[in-house]
Amino acid sequence: AGPAAALDAATRFHREGDDLLQKAVAYFQRKEYAKARAAVCAARRAFEADGPAVVRDREVQLGNLWSLVTREEERQQHVARLAALKKIRDRAKEKREQGGRGLGAGGAP
Repeated sequence: AGPAAALDAATRFHREGDDLLQKAVAYFQRKEYAKARAAVCAARRAFEADGPAVVRDREVQLGNLWSLVTREEERQQHVARLAALKKIRDRAKEKREQGGRGLGAGGAP
């Protein structure tokens, strides 16, 4: 296992890391954020196996993608909370309106 074998292994990890980054972007585009996050982590591990210089070279891409995934996950959770609150508000409004009609239809006490 000489320098050529080490270079082959490094090239394999480098290629693997790049492939995983591409998968992470594809998952992100499909809004599969958990899979995107896992692919970013796997890409980082592959680049780490390739050496610290490679991790440094890819850190901007890894960090940006990680940030985008996190931001979109948080945004998705926020939108879901807002939708739940709207549903509660709409039900309360509907109950108020139904209660008001019920009193008027039966006559005043």
